[in-house]
Amino acid sequence: MNATLIGSCERNQALLAAEDERAAAVAEAQAEYSATLAEIRARYYGDLAAARRAFLSQIQPAQRRYNAAMIAAEHPAAAC
Repeated sequence: MNATLIGSCERNQALLAAEDERAAAVAEAQAEYSATLAEIRARYYGDLAAARRAFLSQIQPAQRRYNAAMIAAEHPAAAC
């Protein structure tokens, strides 16, 4: 019976050690995953802002001409 208890203690210690190792690995993986997500989000939102700026710079001249045409149509005396 004593040998059974010793074997059981060793198994429990091995299980506890494996659980600790797993917990450390999970914590490390979660930290790396979070850092990777933060980098991806930063690049994504940076690229999105750049695309928005490019879009606006392409449509602004036409939008300004449209606005001027609308003002001229609403106030024909001002256009003459």
